[in-house]
Amino acid sequence: MLFTDYTRPVLVVQTNLLNKLAHPSTIIYPITSNIEKEADILRVHLTKGKANLHEDCDIMIDQIRIIDNKRLIKKGWEFT
Repeated sequence: MLFTDYTRPVLVVQTNLLNKLAHPSTIIYPITSNIEKEADILRVHLTKGKANLHEDCDIMIDQIRIIDNKRLIKKGWEFT
């Protein structure tokens, strides 16, 4: 198992119905600053400043994960 000393930003993609039920886990897509310009089919590119990001980043849509809600630390931005 890999442990890191930093917090990775993520995009939460989950229905509010599960949130209202106090569901113990959340569906996320990790966000990375390791930009891969040629991976348009697998990544969504975000420019610096979007979603309060401090640098250009990619949402890794091929790396969908389900994580325990205890791992979610803070809310950054929201859209509906």
